[in-house]
Amino acid sequence: MRRIFFVSCATVTAISLATSGLSVGDAGKDKDKEAMRIAKLIQQLADIKFEARMTATKELEALGQKALPALRNAAATNGDAEIRERAKRLVRKIAEAPPPK
Repeated sequence: MRRIFFVSCATVTAISLATSGLSVGDAGKDKDKEAMRIAKLIQQLADIKFEARMTATKELEALGQKALPALRNAAATNGDAEIRERAKRLVRKIAEAPPPK
């Protein structure tokens, strides 16, 4: 039951991210794919495998500002404490990082 709830949260997050950047053509498709990827990575922050959690953390950090809105949402509203805590750490790290050149 708990797993279904988290999958549902991931789906809702992905859909809201995807629809927030609606546009026509390939640019819109790319944003949708990226939003889905970010949502999947956020869910992996609570994966049973440590390696998967660390990989997701590194990938989200590398995405930087692109992942920040979804990470802020996860940090505030996700039902899984592990995801909330990891998302909070990532938000702080990304927000404090110097802007890319």
